[in-house]
Amino acid sequence: MRLAGPLWGRLFETARALSAPITYFYEGVGEEGPPQITPQQRMLLEIARNFAEIRNEKQQEAVSQLARALASR
Repeated sequence: MRLAGPLWGRLFETARALSAPITYFYEGVGEEGPPQITPQQRMLLEIARNFAEIRNEKQQEAVSQLARALASR
């Protein structure tokens, strides 16, 4: 693991103050595997990606107004 900049300095100083190795702060990271994404979360990500691909500002506003109208029902 390679850290640089202010984060490294703070982490190093905190570890030193606690007399702990820097690896202490990363124990257990990544052991639980990737988080499970629900179907609704997947759909929301897809909507956000598709919306970002719309280059026309008027079309973006129309989609936004449609979403607001559907949400208020």
